[in-house]
Amino acid sequence: MALRPFVIKTAFYLPGQQGFGKGMHGALAHLDYMGDPNRHKKPDEELLMGSAAIHAKYMTERPGVSGYFGPDPRELPDVKAVQATITDHQGPVWRAFISVTEDDAKTLGGALMTREGWEQAARAQLPKTFEQMGLDPANVDWIASVHKKEGHPHLHLLFWERDITREKGKWSDQERRAIRRGWIQELYGPERDRLGAEKSTIRQALVTTLKEKDPGWWTLKIQRDWQGRLNQLADVMPGEGRAALKFLPSETKEIALDHARWLIETVPAFHEQAARYRDIAAELAQHYSDNPDAHQQARQKAQDDLIQRVAQVVVKEAATVDRQRQWDAIRGLVDTDDRALRRDLVRLSRLPVESRAVFRDALARQLVGESASETAVRKQARALARAADWIARRDEASAKRTANAIGRALTQMVHRAERDARLTAYWLAEAQWRAKKAQADIARNTGQEIAQ
Repeated sequence: MALRPFVIKTAFYLPGQQGFGKGMHGALAHLDYMGDPNRHKKPDEELLMGSAAIHAKYMTERPGVSGYFGPDPRELPDVKAVQATITDHQGPVWRAFISVTEDDAKTLGGALMTREGWEQAARAQLPKTFEQMGLDPANVDWIASVHKKEGHPHLHLLFWERDITREKGKWSDQERRAIRRGWIQELYGPERDRLGAEKSTIRQALVTTLKEKDPGWWTLKIQRDWQGRLNQLADVMPGEGRAALKFLPSETKEIALDHARWLIETVPAFHEQAARYRDIAAELAQHYSDNPDAHQQARQKAQDDLIQRVAQVVVKEAATVDRQRQWDAIRGLVDTDDRALRRDLVRLSRLPVESRAVFRDALARQLVGESASETAVRKQARALARAADWIARRDEASAKRTANAIGRALTQMVHRAERDARLTAYWLAEAQWRAKKAQADIARNTGQEIAQ
């Protein structure tokens, strides 16, 4: 069940004002009236007519009141002292009426059906409220009371500065929005967190399903239509730079957004998820307002957000198709059987870098035809440039391989010559040694014969 819009009503009192509902001096005249137990049938909104001191007394005496509390959880405020302080106060005194419906309080776990739950919320949020008003939380006193009225438990709150730094009582629009947002986050936080988590899950599941082409939605007809739309978008993709929706030309971006809308409207699972996504956005907006226009704006904003996210996936998919086409085109150019085109590519690869562009663009225009779009010409030119670079690198690598082969052959020849030289020297030395040995043997034998 969706929560009802959060209610916060405010008033302020300034010193020196006279008359019913004005200033601090009218408070004492209404103390008995506001504390009369028979006045509990009056609407709470009538409190906004009273003064600060009256309101302080009313907060604690009205039937259904569960007691009063202040900043210190260990000590209850002295109501008479508070009335005296407010009566003599020379700065603004602010008052707030904060309410939720009984059903919403139960939906939120039941804490706001109790004084303790309101106390916890007040002590957590009030310092932030004071800061949003430009007040020092350490310089602000406050008193609050919980009214357990059937149908809508609520909190009454009075607060004022001890040392006055702000003389203006009225809240600015910016302050009201910030304070209201803060209380909604504090009181409706569990439900908003749950809805936010569900919204995030839907968004992530939709994007993941699209990326992974889950067969649960990838019927044959959708696959055929989807591939046709991807090809259409790939035709007009820039082909360079980051594949991001925000960087695309306006016409290309609109095509991507249109394809995203088609997916969300055509695929049943996507359509259901998108509907729930919009419902959650409207429910979150309902916490702030019961204006149907505001809810519709939230729905439309959620739809636009979802379309943007899906369109980003569409762009990446189309960029993948476009890159694959470009590589196919490069391989087709490199492996072409057209001798004239092959010669032009070789020539392009050997031109100086500063001279390539003119020849490349002219060749691209010739290949795609005079009636082709500028996008097609640019893509063909990039394919020619990459093919020429590939040929240049191939030729360079081939030249390096040849040079390396020659170098290895020469090195081997040198090594072989050095080895042969070493062997020749070795055999020559051995021959010389054998000759000397033979001479020594002859001389020794001859000496022995003479001696005999």
